[in-house]
Amino acid sequence: MRIKVKMSFCKRLFILFILSLAIGCKEEPNSPGNPPNETETYKAIVKTAVHTTASGFASVMTSIFTDDQSRTEFLRLYIYNNRYFPDSTGYFYINDFSGINIAHGTNLALQGQNRWNVTDSKGTYYIQSLLYNAQHYNFDFVNYYFLNPSTNTNEKKYAYAEAINRTQYALTSGFYLEKDTKFLTNLEKNKLIVSGVTHTFAFGSAAVCKNVLLTPTLQEEYFKAFVETARFLADSSGYISVTDLSGYCVAHGANKSLEGTNVIDLHDFEGTYFISEMIKIAQNPGYGYVQYYFTNPATNKNEQKLVYVERISGTDYFVGTGVY
Repeated sequence: MRIKVKMSFCKRLFILFILSLAIGCKEEPNSPGNPPNETETYKAIVKTAVHTTASGFASVMTSIFTDDQSRTEFLRLYIYNNRYFPDSTGYFYINDFSGINIAHGTNLALQGQNRWNVTDSKGTYYIQSLLYNAQHYNFDFVNYYFLNPSTNTNEKKYAYAEAINRTQYALTSGFYLEKDTKFLTNLEKNKLIVSGVTHTFAFGSAAVCKNVLLTPTLQEEYFKAFVETARFLADSSGYISVTDLSGYCVAHGANKSLEGTNVIDLHDFEGTYFISEMIKIAQNPGYGYVQYYFTNPATNKNEQKLVYVERISGTDYFVGTGVY
């Protein structure tokens, strides 16, 4: 994937992505009998972004945004200009099962249009294929040709759609596999996964809190609902937590007993006060990595964890997700 770096999230993600390799995580070399597959690596990143976001959407659209008007407003606020990947080519759009575009992350003019019969330059009815997959829980990617915002050319795109449970909507995202796409090791892939999950949640939540959920009570109710089912990685060890700058745990995707408690004094067996470290990063520069040891919910063992932290703009909350 060509990296045309921009300021804001894209630039800082790229810088962190390179510098954080020096943190010291060890990684096994690739097996000679199992050569790396860049396509499958980027599919995993996109599928994680879609699945985690769709899971969170399903929860808050059941408990908080329960009518069509509030759901539409929420979805449009959350995904507009919400990007991931260092070159900012990762974005979301949402269609209902009849093909009507409900929300679009980059092109507001498409909202409200029926896209059912739209084809690409080769005649592929890609919206129909994506919605079919979402409705039938077919977790395959759909290939079609579309304008790559990174290169401004028509290129092959790999797209993935997943139904937002208990609604008539499907969430879609995708990627372009360009000629100079760099191979990602497992560590690099997982860093893009956790930084993408963290950033898209922090960015979308900032817009929702600013425009709709105007009180701490409403915001915390939303955080708890969103993270409750938003799990990722093959072993479901990936989850989201939300904490405020005083160390108060607002929402925790893996351990609800921590919610409502002050966790600032938590530390691992090496003496790392990791919540304090997260708070420092959330305050300045507002994003970054923290490494420590913690119980992996998938294995119930104490393992090394790398967490990406980002502050929710305009609030005193920050988001953290990590990989063991």
